Amino acid sequence: MALFARLGKDLGWSQQPGRTSRPAGRAASGGVCCRRDAGAAHPQWDKAIGAAIDASDYFVIAVSANAVALTHVGEEIHYAFSREREKRPGWIMPVLLDTTNPSQIYWQLGRRQYRDLTSADGIADFEAALAAIAAAARESAVPGDGGT
Repeated sequence: MALFARLGKDLGWSQQPGRTSRPAGRAASGGVCCRRDAGAAHPQWDKAIGAAIDASDYFVIAVSANAVALTHVGEEIHYAFSREREKRPGWIMPVLLDTTNPSQIYWQLGRRQYRDLTSADGIADFEAALAAIAAAARESAVPGDGGT
């Protein structure tokens, strides 16, 4: 989980006990930065999640036993799959955090290649992939727009 905490910090997300937040204008990535425990305080939560998925450059799915237990994770993945044709190949990025079968979360997820973060080699590979994504984003950023 240190990897996701570091990733969140690099993307400008802040974590507080019991909640994770992100600055305005930042896109969510597969539920990594969002929690639904404040649902009553956010009547437009589903609309906001859909908008964040639409605005995301990548959709990272944390595959774990916890994700299986949460119905909304499957719903968000279903929505992401419906948007995939408008995005790019590799937009949906499942990452395995434990021995959970990805198909337990969403049936099509088991047919996808995923990053295995259950080993040091897998974490190193994923960190290298994230660094490459970040480098590509910096190269394609328009000068003067504040970066990505």
